[in-house]
Amino acid sequence: MSSTVTAAGLAQPGILAFGTTNHAYIEFDLRPEADLDTLANVLGNLAGAITTGAGHMVVIGLRPELLGRIQPGACPDGVHGFNEPIVGPDGFTMPATQHDLIV
Repeated sequence: MSSTVTAAGLAQPGILAFGTTNHAYIEFDLRPEADLDTLANVLGNLAGAITTGAGHMVVIGLRPELLGRIQPGACPDGVHGFNEPIVGPDGFTMPATQHDLIV
């Protein structure tokens, strides 16, 4: 099972089942005219339609700024998207490629 390091420095178990061999993801950018109530309903219906016991899993990630618009107060203070490149201590840079939604 894979793990990642959280901001607190603790390992987090992977979000996909052990032995999962196929993965796909789609990144979305919200249009300015999008209706947030409709988005919340669509995401809720998508998450509720997956049968996890049969080996199907879905993970939905929202940019913190979008989550705050859909459900104010849902993110802890100070949480924000990756808006600037991340530069490591050796100067290696990871570009900021934040999208609004990942499924």
